[in-house]
Amino acid sequence: WPLRPGSLMSPQTPQYMPSSPAPVPSPGYIQQPSPSNTIPNSSHILGSPQYRNTNPPAGGSTYVPGSTGGGTKQARAAHRTSTALFVNRAMLETLLSYTYNPFTTENINTLPDKRRCCVMENMLSACLLKRYIASLVPDKIRQLTIRSNELMSTSLLHETCFYRFTIEANNFQTLQLTVTPTRDGFWNKNMIDTLAIYFAEKIAVTPFKYNALLSFLRILGAQKDILQQFMNIMSFELKPDPRFQWRLCWCPCVPPVVLNSNNALLQPGISGALFSNNKILFFVRLDHPTRPTQPVTIPIVYELQSGTTKRADLMPSDYMAQRIQNHFRHVANQFTEQGANLGATSISSCLMEVLQHLDPSVPAH
Repeated sequence: WPLRPGSLMSPQTPQYMPSSPAPVPSPGYIQQPSPSNTIPNSSHILGSPQYRNTNPPAGGSTYVPGSTGGGTKQARAAHRTSTALFVNRAMLETLLSYTYNPFTTENINTLPDKRRCCVMENMLSACLLKRYIASLVPDKIRQLTIRSNELMSTSLLHETCFYRFTIEANNFQTLQLTVTPTRDGFWNKNMIDTLAIYFAEKIAVTPFKYNALLSFLRILGAQKDILQQFMNIMSFELKPDPRFQWRLCWCPCVPPVVLNSNNALLQPGISGALFSNNKILFFVRLDHPTRPTQPVTIPIVYELQSGTTKRADLMPSDYMAQRIQNHFRHVANQFTEQGANLGATSISSCLMEVLQHLDPSVPAH
């Protein structure tokens, strides 16, 4: 069957299959691949254009726009977007090889903590992530609206900007995020870069997690002050301050340690950013060089009405939980003493307090 560009992203692909077998090409129609065993030019994922035939099959019919010829409307649409593609062995080895990906020599797939993906896996993953974004926004992210949903990109509208998710056009190996502000005064280059880099390095990477993408989209759809705080958290993770004793990692999915809690609704692996009418729940993990096998997970709840940030009572209370709660209270008292209104800024303030001053030592018994 001919390959149809875009069929990977269409939830109704089967309806575009022709009702009758496609015409069999004549021997003169099939272009023989080059006998060379060299890997195709990496300037394009499909290699040399000589393997993409645009001539109609001998004896086959050609649909002419505006004609009233036979066939259903869907069949005619499928014919217009169909392209016959012939792949030789060298090209197929390039698409499916795990040992060499000419398009991702210096990217995340070469890091030791990430599973290496072949060219085909990267391409399919980018297509599926884009499809998930288009399906999640109208259903579960009501604060965002779909501005456009095209073959290679999906644009979302926020009250302050456009988010555009685009499949990288040269080799189709990654899904990239760009932000276009629609209002002056909120966005700056550092904020835009933080979102784009975090998406590229933490969300659109293997192993791909549907619930991590859902958490990220919920944050993108949050109101401005909440969005600003989460971008601060991402910045703490990507570019730690030298004053920090601990290294922070935001958890897009509920971490496994929450399994020890008595809350049956929060199972490990579900979306780790939960928004309600008056509360926001999320999770962060802290790592310290003196305790490499004992990270500290903090469930954090922010109350929108009071503007307070607290440690959520979702895990067994231990000495580290007590210390963290004391630091959070200290920040709240500082706001009160200074006459400042508690608000979303308390999220960053509490985390900075913990990252700088939390004692990593184990108390003596």
